[in-house]
Amino acid sequence: MAGDARLAGMTIRIEAADPHFFTDALRCDFSFSIEAEFDPQIGRPVASSSLRPLPPQRKAYGFDPEDYREHLEAPDKALLAARRGATLAGYLAISTNWNGYALIEDIAVDAGARRQGVASALLDAAGRWAAAQGLPGLMLETQNNNVAACRLYERHGFVLGGVDAWLYRGEQPDTREVALFYYRWLDGTRPA
Repeated sequence: MAGDARLAGMTIRIEAADPHFFTDALRCDFSFSIEAEFDPQIGRPVASSSLRPLPPQRKAYGFDPEDYREHLEAPDKALLAARRGATLAGYLAISTNWNGYALIEDIAVDAGARRQGVASALLDAAGRWAAAQGLPGLMLETQNNNVAACRLYERHGFVLGGVDAWLYRGEQPDTREVALFYYRWLDGTRPA
C-alpha cells in the first residue's frame, strides 16, 4: 500500500495516513468542476457516450476528515495519504465491503495537485491493499456528471457495473444526477 511513484517530475509518496492527516486535509481544496453529464449504459465507456454540457459549477462534498479516523486502526479499512514532500496531495479511504470487494469509499486530490498522477498512484495503492486483503477486486461509486472521474476509473480498468437513477432523489427530488457503480477485478478478468 505504501510506496513511491515518480510522476510528472516529482515523487508522490503513498503512505498510511497518520494523525497529521486530519489537520493537513482541512487545508486542501477537494472541490471539483462539473461541466457535463452523460447517459450511462453498462458496457459503453464514457468515451463513446455523448456528453451534454451543463452550466459550470464547483462541487464539494462537505469533507470532514474525522469521518475516516477509524480507518487508522481497523484491520479491514485503510486511509491512504498521497504526499509530495510533506504536503498532502490527496487521499483514498478503502474498506472491505459486505460483498467481498474492496470498497473505495472516497478518493480526492487537492485542486493544486490534479493532473499530476496523484489519483493514479492512489488507485494503484488501492489495488495493492485489496490484493493484500485477499479480495478479488475493487468497487466504487461516482456520478454521471463527474465525467473526469469516470474517465480516470475506466483508464484504470474499471467497468461500469451498475446504474441507479434514484439514489440521490431522496435528498434532491429534482436532481438529474445518476449514481454509477464501477468495478475492477485484480486478475484483469470479470465474472461472466
